[in-house]
Amino acid sequence: MNILITYGRKKPHPPFGTHLVRAFRTLGHHAVLLPVRDRPLWGTCVKRLPKPWKSHWEWKPKEFAIHKVFKAMDQARYDLLIELGGNLFTDSALHTIKKRSRMQVAAWLTEGPLKKELHIGLSAYDRIVSTSMVAVRQLHEMGFPEAAYLPFATDPDYFHPRSDSTTQAPLPLGQIGTFSEKRVRYLEPVSDLGLVIWGPNWDTMCSSLPLRRALIGRRGVYGRKLVDCYQMTKILINIQREHLMVPTPSGQRESTELQWRHFDIPACGNLLLTEWVMELPDAFQVGKETDAFSSPEELRDKARYYLTHENQRKAMVKRGRERVLRDHTYIQRAQNWIDWFDHTQRKSF
Repeated sequence: MNILITYGRKKPHPPFGTHLVRAFRTLGHHAVLLPVRDRPLWGTCVKRLPKPWKSHWEWKPKEFAIHKVFKAMDQARYDLLIELGGNLFTDSALHTIKKRSRMQVAAWLTEGPLKKELHIGLSAYDRIVSTSMVAVRQLHEMGFPEAAYLPFATDPDYFHPRSDSTTQAPLPLGQIGTFSEKRVRYLEPVSDLGLVIWGPNWDTMCSSLPLRRALIGRRGVYGRKLVDCYQMTKILINIQREHLMVPTPSGQRESTELQWRHFDIPACGNLLLTEWVMELPDAFQVGKETDAFSSPEELRDKARYYLTHENQRKAMVKRGRERVLRDHTYIQRAQNWIDWFDHTQRKSF
């Protein structure tokens, strides 16, 4: 099977698309990753032109993306197009793609709950999956009953425990991510437990002196540097972004969508303490393979416990990594796509 996977920018990015392509190739299929959101040089120059001129030379991302897809289709024949992220192609563009190539087109939505206007561009897809169960319920309500839940995963060849015999002691507690007031509320109570922070805007927007002292990296962390951070930190904290919070029937707010780090950190052989996410029990045994918190106080209690109970932490890390390798690699996600494609082909005969 020949698979074309459209993705965002080349850098910086979590290498989601790269891992998925590698998984398809490992399973014996031909897969190509096509970054379609990179602004060309002329598009960057247009941004600096006076306003009257911009209207004549405006860079239109969706038109640019579809042009790149058509160019790829002219160079090779594909059986399946998977759009990672969603909300890029219009219905008319997708119909044109299908008419020209007769390939199946699918979307893997990865941005949590759907925006109300997104359903306008979804009717032409042959398959829609999402990393958020909330988004799947929304899709069902919009009239897409076959929309399915498919979470992120990990690539154990990329995310793995440190193999060298370094004598440097691992860092006790870490947080990777952009500054937010929500993260300040959670992190201040653990700032005295050896916390270190990597991420942008903490040095300019954070007024908490203990957290500013914990800052050791002022930029986003990607690629191999991200793996290094995971490997050198005993416990990493995940605090969900605000747009992933949704209201519950009880009037509370709950987080949706497991992130890359929910799978990548266990794969690296260290412990993830995550804010509670509604999909978490679907992926792990909470309290045995990973652990979660719902308040700053609970985060502090659990961080202190695992930092002072080494055997319990290591046992959880071992179980968490075993679970990830068994159920949550991109090999398994790629196989899910292959099984679906084979099923649709059998139905068509």
